[in-house]
Amino acid sequence: MRLHGSYVSISDMGLYQVHFVDHGGNVYHTEYHECDSDGAVIDAVTRRNTPTIGAGFEIWDKERLVHNHRNWHSDADEINELS
Repeated sequence: MRLHGSYVSISDMGLYQVHFVDHGGNVYHTEYHECDSDGAVIDAVTRRNTPTIGAGFEIWDKERLVHNHRNWHSDADEINELS
């Protein structure tokens, strides 16, 4: 679409690539999310994250790493939870 000599996006939303990773850091699933901000995509993907299936996820905006989340917890965390 062209208005007054400039290009206007039909959608102001960004297309983010989300990689869900296993405990070895290997990507086992990739999704694409269209959101209007980094915060919106982080919220959406965090709600979909299933700690029992994978180790976490990475959100990318083209070449830019937006968010890196891991579900790791140490043995010390487990001991504290049991206390």
